[in-house]
Amino acid sequence: MPVPDLPDDGTRPALVHGPPGIGRTTLLDRLGAGIGDRGGEVLRLRYTPDGPVIDGGTAVLDRVPPTLLHPVDGARHSPALAARVAAPIAMVLDRHRLTLLVDDLHRSDPDSVAVLAALVPSLAEAGVRAVFTVQTPVPGFLRPFVPVVRALRRDGVLDSHRLRPLDRAQIARLLAEQLRSRPAPELVDLVLARTRGVPEAVLDLLGSLSAGGRVVISDRHAYLGPGQEPTPRPDGPLLRPVRRLGPAMWPVATAVALLAPLGPALPRLLAASLDIGVEQARDHLGELVDAGVLHRGGADGGWRFPVPQVAVELAACLGPYERRWVAVTAVVAMWTGAAHAEDPDYLTDRIAEAGALLDTGRARTELVQRATIRAADDPGRTKAWWLAAAELSSDRADEAMARWMYATSCYRTGDYATAVTTIESVLEDLGDVLPEEWVIDAGATLLGSMRSLGDIEGLRAVAHGRRELPGDVAARSSWRALALFMLGRWRDALELLDETRWAWRGPGANSYLGDTISMMAELGAGRPATFETLLADRELWPKDNSARRQLAFVQGLVTLLLQLSEVDRVRRLMASEGLTPEMLSLSDRASLAFLEGRTTEAKDLARRYRVGGLVVGHDAGLELTQQHHAFLLLARGDITRAREFLDEAIAAKSSLRHLLAAPRALADVAVGDLDEAMDRLQSSVADAEERGVLIGTEATHLQVARIAMARGDADGARRVGGALERLHGMLGTSRTELYLLLVRSFVDRDGATVESCLRLARERGIPLELATVIGMLGELDLVGPDDLWECYDLFGELGALLCRSWVRGLMTRAGVTVPGRASVVAENERLLGLLVGQGFGNRTIATILQVSEKSVEGRLGRMFARAGYRSRTELMTAMQDPGFSG
Repeated sequence: MPVPDLPDDGTRPALVHGPPGIGRTTLLDRLGAGIGDRGGEVLRLRYTPDGPVIDGGTAVLDRVPPTLLHPVDGARHSPALAARVAAPIAMVLDRHRLTLLVDDLHRSDPDSVAVLAALVPSLAEAGVRAVFTVQTPVPGFLRPFVPVVRALRRDGVLDSHRLRPLDRAQIARLLAEQLRSRPAPELVDLVLARTRGVPEAVLDLLGSLSAGGRVVISDRHAYLGPGQEPTPRPDGPLLRPVRRLGPAMWPVATAVALLAPLGPALPRLLAASLDIGVEQARDHLGELVDAGVLHRGGADGGWRFPVPQVAVELAACLGPYERRWVAVTAVVAMWTGAAHAEDPDYLTDRIAEAGALLDTGRARTELVQRATIRAADDPGRTKAWWLAAAELSSDRADEAMARWMYATSCYRTGDYATAVTTIESVLEDLGDVLPEEWVIDAGATLLGSMRSLGDIEGLRAVAHGRRELPGDVAARSSWRALALFMLGRWRDALELLDETRWAWRGPGANSYLGDTISMMAELGAGRPATFETLLADRELWPKDNSARRQLAFVQGLVTLLLQLSEVDRVRRLMASEGLTPEMLSLSDRASLAFLEGRTTEAKDLARRYRVGGLVVGHDAGLELTQQHHAFLLLARGDITRAREFLDEAIAAKSSLRHLLAAPRALADVAVGDLDEAMDRLQSSVADAEERGVLIGTEATHLQVARIAMARGDADGARRVGGALERLHGMLGTSRTELYLLLVRSFVDRDGATVESCLRLARERGIPLELATVIGMLGELDLVGPDDLWECYDLFGELGALLCRSWVRGLMTRAGVTVPGRASVVAENERLLGLLVGQGFGNRTIATILQVSEKSVEGRLGRMFARAGYRSRTELMTAMQDPGFSG
């Protein structure tokens, strides 16, 4: 446990104090071990609930009388008696030069404390080291000794050391050590808020979160994933002080955990909930304070838990009946004005728990009002509120609304299975009273949940009409098209929508979903007219009075522009509609950060997406984010991680899976598997064309052309140019134009074409794209030294270690000297360590770095000699340190 060292500032006795779990015993353990290492001897006294225990080596115990530290009746009332008892103790310790370590004085008795207090001056005079620990706040029986301790400190015969909680930076370091990963800020914030930096609580909470699946590791970064609170553990270390108070105090402590936020009203409400007297309730609260579980104070004179996680665990241990009864007590007190809580959500939580034991009409109204306010901010918390509101509803329409909102909260928090079962029941039992636009949304959310669960067969059943969801013809047509769209069959979705346009665009029908899918499928098939028309004229957007749907439509336009990598148009659209990046989906935020060159942010957002902490169901931008993340991993040299990540993503059979073929093929090329890469690319293009999804295939065509040129197959590259020309004729984007110019530059080696290609790449302003374009042209000696320098600097800003290594080779070939030998060597070693850490042999590393195997052997030998590694295994172990590679 991380606790500070005790200052070694002489031999004066010291008192170490701090709250439970702060590390007092750990400090004594460390101090005793250090004394032993220096040849000293320790006599240790531990006060336990069962009485004092003396510890020490055999040689020490043989020289110390067994009665040396026994309590003496009457010492608390007689300073003279205490001094007489202390004198022989000091003499024995002085004669044998023993260090006295006394742990947990708060469990001792007044007579023993009086003797130890009288012992302190004698030990200070003799130069004998003694360290005492006590838990604070001190129990009642020790308070009379507080003035004695102050006097000893004032007289200079006793040092006092308060063990302070860990600060935020210390908690972050501890989490990194325990998880061997860099903790995300919100994980650190949660641990700090729940534990207030008490080390024992930090470690216990981390273990509980990890065991419950809340801590998720992605690329050696630790995030707080979705999920429920960990299962309560009554026998856990944080609740040990409560258990020591005996079984009679357990119901008291659990009730206090729920009622403590009500401040000064706590004694009266505790008495009411337990059916005891108010004075007895005050006595119980005093016991919890003395045990260090509860603290009295604050501006309102109320009570609080010094370690909030203790309250969380105690409250979780309440049984369902007890929880409802305590919740009723709290709600009635707040409704009548007898109590108040600072947290406005506290009352809503208690109403949801009390349920039908309250005035159901008022309870439902307040639940719906607060849940509506908080729905967008905290769907995890509002889930219980919506469910409780549904259960309290006497009107079918009210129940349908509450259950639908409950389902959306489940969907937004990743609880897709519950979302599916809830929406199915709503559509089946309450669909006739659900507003039409909500019916459409409910079916779409159901399909999105099924896709997120990987229920491909379920989607196929809907898509092929084998399963009909409850709804009219218009709704079922839109849902079938959406299922086809999610399966990646965009052409089939478009044909179905064309055939059923009479229904979903008919009088009174809600065409929002059909219009949106149709626009996206048309664009994907190379027919951007509708998309461009909508972008040009806001008046043509689907008419819907829902602000939520209007926002969703704009977000959809942003997603499509990002698919086309039209960054400038994304910025203009967001500015005109008042969108901030935080209002976009997580995948779109990651893609925008990537395209703008903010790679650190992009990688963080991509990792967050992968751990599911902020994922909202089926996401049209998922594959683009995955593609970008994979490109960054490859550019850095993390080939194995990129391949594993991509193989997992490709196996999911996502609708835009062809976007993943280009980076996966690049990984194959990096290790020399050109045939595998070509087969993968060609089959991916064929699959995309068969499904009617052309958007994004230009990246695949480009990689085919690049491999063809590497093989000396200019005719093959020229054929790719023809395919890109046809694609550009359909989509007409700056990206299709850029890739067409790039392939023409490969084949024709025309200076004017090369210049046009570079000019367009710079105008697009996508750093990794620009660097990659220059690098590809550099491979064919089509750019000059200034261009190579620009490429090299860009890759440096992006942290692209492997690409910088390749460019250094191009620069050397072009006769350009790269300055800063020391930094170049360090970068080469970092990259080499990364490749060795992935288990690659020298031959493969040589292929990846595009150097000779002999060069790799030389670099490794120098690196091992400098860093002191004796084997590749040692280096691979070092690579697991989250700080090794940044």
